[in-house]
Amino acid sequence: SDTLDTSYIVINVSPLEIGHSLLLPSLFLGLPQILTLKSLKLAVDILLTSGSPAFRVGFNGLCAYATVNHLHFHVYYLNCQMLLEYLDVEHLSGRCYQLPSTYPGRGYVFQIRSNDEIDPVLRDVATLTDYFIENNIAHNLYFSRGTSFGNSSSTSPRDCVRIFLWPRTSSTG
Repeated sequence: SDTLDTSYIVINVSPLEIGHSLLLPSLFLGLPQILTLKSLKLAVDILLTSGSPAFRVGFNGLCAYATVNHLHFHVYYLNCQMLLEYLDVEHLSGRCYQLPSTYPGRGYVFQIRSNDEIDPVLRDVATLTDYFIENNIAHNLYFSRGTSFGNSSSTSPRDCVRIFLWPRTSSTG
């Protein structure tokens, strides 16, 4: 059973960026491309294991451009700072924030500033993604190091993990 639950990082045969690989949680359990709390924790652990702020983790849900239906994340290095990493966000409820109304897309944002916040924040993310699944809402998820909310300077240190969750129009008929 431990062998079935082992996770892997494999080289992506169609890389989009330097080091573009796939993180395959519990590969031999044959899980569908649906986020689990355990897989979210693995994604954050992998992000924090890298010492580079250029390391990113992405997830394309079903009907949101996932090309295969097995649980996987994209991991890669992107050596440029993105607006999302220091963009001001608007508080929505609890630990959930939203992208500002001036941003060209809507989405939800969470931050992890310390190890103590990992589990409660990921439970909130999982609750929202579970809602999306139950209501057939396609979604994408993105993890990146960024500045703490309220610190919108692009020159500030990347002192937290920002997690972005975008509901989107389904990519299927």
